[in-house]
Amino acid sequence: IFCQYLDVTYPDNSMTAIEDETETDGLLYQISDSPEPGAMPLTNTFVCKFTTDPPVLLGIAESKDETLPKVFALSQNFPNPFGRNTRIAYQIPAGRSVHAVLQVYDISGKVVRTLVNKEQGPGYYVLTWDGCDAFGKKVASGVYFARFAAEDYIKTGKMLYLK
Repeated sequence: IFCQYLDVTYPDNSMTAIEDETETDGLLYQISDSPEPGAMPLTNTFVCKFTTDPPVLLGIAESKDETLPKVFALSQNFPNPFGRNTRIAYQIPAGRSVHAVLQVYDISGKVVRTLVNKEQGPGYYVLTWDGCDAFGKKVASGVYFARFAAEDYIKTGKMLYLK
C-alpha cells in the first residue's frame, strides 16, 4: 500500500498510519510532525510504502536516549526518477562527529551542487535537492549522481531528473 503526499501544507497536523478492518491493530509512521525513529519526515511528494516484505536493515545501535546508526550509508534518492525535487538520505554512525560531504555531479563528473560540506554528528539525515545548480538555476533533464563521503566511506547513487 502506497500513501503519497503531493503537497504537505501542515505537517504539524498530520498522521500517516494504517490499521486492520477491526481498527484494533495497526502501524504508525508519523503523527504531528514526529516520525518514528529512523523515519523520514513528511515532505512534498513524499511516498510511504506499507508492505509485508522484510526490511533492509543497514545496522543500528540503540542507546537509552535514541536509536543511532551503526554504519555509514547513503540511501537511494526518492522519488527516482524525479521532477520537482528528490530526497537524499544518509547516515553517520554512533561514535563521534565527522566531516561529511554530499555533492551532486552531472554525467561528465562536474560538481553541480554541494548540499553538505560540514562537521556532523551521528544520526540520520535527509536533504531535498530541488534540481538546481549552485547558482539556483534548474539543471537539464538527465542522469545525476549523489556522492556521500565521510572519513573512508564513499558511496555514489544514480538519480534521474526529468523536467
